Formats: sequence, C-alpha cells, structure tokens
Amino acid sequence: MEDTRITVGYTIFNKKDLIIPIMNGIRNLLNENDELIIVFDGCTDNSYEIFCHLKHFIKCPINIQIFNDDQFEVKANNWILKNALYDTVVLFQDDIINKDKNLREKIFAVINQVPKLGLMGGRSGYELDGYPDFPEKPLNKVSNWEHKPEQYGYRLKEGEFRERTFLNRGPVVFTRELLNEVGFLDESYYPLWGDDLDYCARAKYLHKRTNVVFQCNVESKLKWGTTHNKGQSKINPNTFKSNYYRFIDSWGKKIQEHYRYENPTII
Repeated sequence: MEDTRITVGYTIFNKKDLIIPIMNGIRNLLNENDELIIVFDGCTDNSYEIFCHLKHFIKCPINIQIFNDDQFEVKANNWILKNALYDTVVLFQDDIINKDKNLREKIFAVINQVPKLGLMGGRSGYELDGYPDFPEKPLNKVSNWEHKPEQYGYRLKEGEFRERTFLNRGPVVFTRELLNEVGFLDESYYPLWGDDLDYCARAKYLHKRTNVVFQCNVESKLKWGTTHNKGQSKINPNTFKSNYYRFIDSWGKKIQEHYRYENPTII
C-alpha cells in the first residue's frame, strides 16, 4: 500500500502576525500520522512563543529547531530535508498559507502519474533559452499563483499540472527517491537566491527527471515577504549577482542545448 504520510516543513523568520493562519493551514493538511518540522531561523520577534502556545492544535508529531544565526532558506530547507521522517516532504515559505484541504491528494496524483518525477512546485514554472535572456524573459510560463496579475502565464485549473524545467518556490515538494538520486540543495548559493533553479537543472539535465508545476490553493501577499537584514554584509546586490553568474556558468550551455524550440505557446 502506498505510503501517503508526509512531512511538512516551514522556516519562520519574524512572522508573529502569520503564525495563527500558518497553523490553521497546517492543521487542515496534516493528520496524526504525518510530521511537521518547523525551523525558527534567527527570529527576533515572538513567533516561537506564539507557536508554542498554540502547537497543541497540531495533531501530528512536531520537530522544532531554533537557529540563532541565520541559516536562510537554503540551509534551513536542507536541515528539514535531512531530518524528515517521511518520503514526501512539502516545503513552505513563511509567507505562504495553505488553503487547500486536497493538497495531499494533488501531490500524490502527480507522484503516481509522472514517471521519474523531479521537483514539484506549487507556484509557477517556465523554460529558458539560455544566456543572455535569463532571468528577464522566462518562456512558456505556467502559473498557479503570483503576487501580481502581470506575472501570470497560463493559469492552471483546479487539479491541473504541467511539466516545466524551472520552478519558483511556493510550496515545493521533494520525494525520497529524488533526494537519494539528486541530493540536497547546493549551499554554495547561501545566503539566498538560485538554489532552487540549480536543483531544477540538476534534476532535469543530469538525472533526466521531470519537474512539474501543480495547482494548489494557497495564499501569499507581497507585503508578507521579508528578507533577513540585520546589518549582515552577506545580503547585498553582489550576492544576487554572484549567484546569477554561478548559475549561468553551471547551466547556461545545457539550457541552450535542451530548450524546446517548438511552438512557443503553452502546452
């Protein structure tokens, strides 16, 4: 019988005003046989205290990790992936709230229908024709949700999914089979930006896996987003630029080789 237990992972940075809706979304998704891993990453507010006051509403076992030094998304996500009990791991960002009571069913529908599945993403996906068009001109874009109307490509219908090489976070789903073959997120992209695109490229180009954008009902508002910024020199425009060139140096030629030049309309 298929194991439909899941691990849900959240990394929280100063989200005291969102803890209650985040927990409501988790409660609608998890049952007593599942697992929640929640990482409090460099929080300076009382997010952790609010969570602890309400955690008894969560039915399943909870693994709580507190980092005083910022791990940022890539290291915090890897901590979750390495410590997850179950073979399907759903990673949420702390500005994304689950509103979908059928999310589990949608995830396993993709797992059961897509041979050699790669990474799954619940936000949007696209193709690239390689340098110099990346990242300003994503092609054949398909979207589940976006922060702004002009960011949408083809909009997925309820329960629909599409193959795309590159995915944007929110939420993302890893299977144990994928992790065993492709490995974890590349922490050379620390502190932020590019590790998800690199993982998509590794899954697709090195391991011939199919990355998928799937429809799910979540809520995320632009004003909820935060970037850790407590005066660290790590966070500056050069971080994005250096990671951009790291990604292009690694994958630019592969992207050009593998881009599907058929009809550029959405399929």
